[in-house]
Amino acid sequence: MRSREQMRNWENQAWRIWSEESGEWYPPIHHWAIQTPRRHSMIRSRDLMQRDVICVSPEMDVRDLAQLFREKAISGAPVVDREGHLVGIVSTTDLAHLVAEQETRTSKRRRVTVEEIMTSPVLCIDENCPLAEMMDIMTRARIHRLVVMRNDVVVGMVTASDIIRFLSAWPV
Repeated sequence: MRSREQMRNWENQAWRIWSEESGEWYPPIHHWAIQTPRRHSMIRSRDLMQRDVICVSPEMDVRDLAQLFREKAISGAPVVDREGHLVGIVSTTDLAHLVAEQETRTSKRRRVTVEEIMTSPVLCIDENCPLAEMMDIMTRARIHRLVVMRNDVVVGMVTASDIIRFLSAWPV
């Protein structure tokens, strides 16, 4: 069991993000706060992205998708075909729309696949996308996640929560 002092030190380190480009931890220590605008411009998608992305197939049943979302505590996933090509993205919002649509129907429920509810085409970014551009894309497109690609392969995902978590930890 950790002491209170150890927990406090661990909590202060846990929110820091490693930047491969600059070789530094972000947000930096307090005396860098005056350099905030310049430091923000150095942050790229590779610094914020989640690398262990859970992808789903277009043929997956939406009940299995809902269970996966609940078990893994995620709210969205890229949809990848058998060859590994990105074909769409699916989120809890898509599931909510499906539930609302089925509630208004009186006909018998049928099996629904991810392909029927996913959003396609997907807005993607590369690993070098600057923070400001990621925020601009999300705001303009009214989306909450961006898929990070390298050579047509999914390598990560940046969510609005990742960006907010980063910005809220930055010294003012």
